[in-house]
Amino acid sequence: MSKFFVVDDSKVARHFIGKMLNELGHEVVCEADDGTDVLKLYSKCKPDFVTIDLEMPKVDGITVSNTLSKADTNAKIIMITSIIDKKRTMQALSSGVHTVLQKPITTEQLKEAINSFN
Repeated sequence: MSKFFVVDDSKVARHFIGKMLNELGHEVVCEADDGTDVLKLYSKCKPDFVTIDLEMPKVDGITVSNTLSKADTNAKIIMITSIIDKKRTMQALSSGVHTVLQKPITTEQLKEAINSFN
């Protein structure tokens, strides 16, 4: 079982991601609805993985991922977003994100993304 930090400005998205993670035998140990306090919460919750949305009101997912990956070079970040374009995907991948998934996602896609770290 791995511990997850779910960052998404949509409460509904956080709920569904958490439900999928629970179905896969994982635990959500921390949630945030924007990128403002992610680094502080990450240090406090010590998750194994982070799922993060791209578009959030205060600080976007690329900026947060960049900050997290600089603070912890072993951070395992999966971006789950409704916005997919080549430029933003490349920015995300160069900011420390390992995998980008397009909403709506399936439990199987999430499982594959998690397993891709091994």
